[in-house]
Amino acid sequence: MGHMAGGRRAILIDARVNALPGAHGLARSVMKLVGHMSEPDDGLTLRVLVNPRHEQIFPLSGLPAYADLIGTDPRYSRNIGAGSSPG
Repeated sequence: MGHMAGGRRAILIDARVNALPGAHGLARSVMKLVGHMSEPDDGLTLRVLVNPRHEQIFPLSGLPAYADLIGTDPRYSRNIGAGSSPG
């Protein structure tokens, strides 16, 4: 069995498409998917990959407060938190 970081189970959604020019439709679908997910009550963590160095098509502040936003740029590799404005 593999070891999970921190011993916590997580749902991981890749929302980096939200920073790609021309990806409006796909970005909207991904962001709505995350926005409509209810807070997990079984110990799962909702983690969302984002690319904070680029302008976002849809604001990250629209994501649920319980979502852990994970910056994928090495300069932003820490958890940037939901609704924060990386820069």
